[in-house]
Amino acid sequence: MTARLFIKKLDRPFLRFALAGFVNTGVDWAVYFAASRLIGQNLETVAKILGVMCGITSAYMLNSLWVFRDRFLSQFRSRVGFQGKTLYIVQSYAKLFLTYAFGMAVNVLAFAGMRRLGLWELLCLTVATGLSLCINFLILNRFVYRDGRAKES
Repeated sequence: MTARLFIKKLDRPFLRFALAGFVNTGVDWAVYFAASRLIGQNLETVAKILGVMCGITSAYMLNSLWVFRDRFLSQFRSRVGFQGKTLYIVQSYAKLFLTYAFGMAVNVLAFAGMRRLGLWELLCLTVATGLSLCINFLILNRFVYRDGRAKES
């Protein structure tokens, strides 16, 4: 496969979402492992919360500026004046944060529950991340980055 074809395939929204998810997961896990080793494994749930919060920040930036860029910018540009554009940024960030906060709660609860069962740490991270990824994907298109034309109909 040529580099040009590879780059063209990266333009597909689902593939971009998946790649952003890998980056966000990498951020989440890197922060988790660093924090859990620094603050001690007795507080690994706190470390997991820190990791997921950093992953959410990464997700907001990548989803708004890369994955759903056209929808995000279309809605942004349709707002009138500085106040309208600022309000859109605040609202879209709040919606994304609520979406990811819900996903984070599922992520952390699933992780903590599985760890209490004595399951392997990496398995718990993988399952918890997969659950939150599915939830976030389902909500993003409907709640955060929906097409503005759907409201006009």
